[in-house]
Amino acid sequence: MPKKKQTQLFKINPNGTTHKIESDDPIKEIISSEECYVIVSDEYRKVYLWKGVNSNIRSKFIGAKRSQDIRGQVGMHFGVVPLDEGEEDPDFLKLIGGRTGGGITPHPYISTPPKPPDDFAMAPQLQVRDPLKEKNPEDEIHCQYCGIKLTKEEQLTHSCRKKP
Repeated sequence: MPKKKQTQLFKINPNGTTHKIESDDPIKEIISSEECYVIVSDEYRKVYLWKGVNSNIRSKFIGAKRSQDIRGQVGMHFGVVPLDEGEEDPDFLKLIGGRTGGGITPHPYISTPPKPPDDFAMAPQLQVRDPLKEKNPEDEIHCQYCGIKLTKEEQLTHSCRKKP
């Protein structure tokens, strides 16, 4: 009789240990956005590190270490896949029973974009400006006091007699 493909769920604890969670509920109902979990799938031969959207950095680092440790226990033919909540791949979503509630940011204009005002007199007038001119290094530089044309060297050394 073939061995049943199983899935194991481990919660990452703040002290660096893992806690195996056993339940008949879908995994998506068990996992929390504030925590990190390691999920071992015999079916996909993957060790998933699932990071909740509100989980802390320490748990994420511990989870990365523990997922490698667990991979060493289940077999090196298993791949380690880090996943952030809301960015899960289809195989993982199938494994846990669908999307979790966290990590999904609705688009701000999910229904319709905002409309322009009906009264154009109330709308601010467009201000059209001339495009900025590029400075041409060949442009002539003049003294602001006497008005004579200056060379590049004279720009630094010119001593104007008409300077107040």
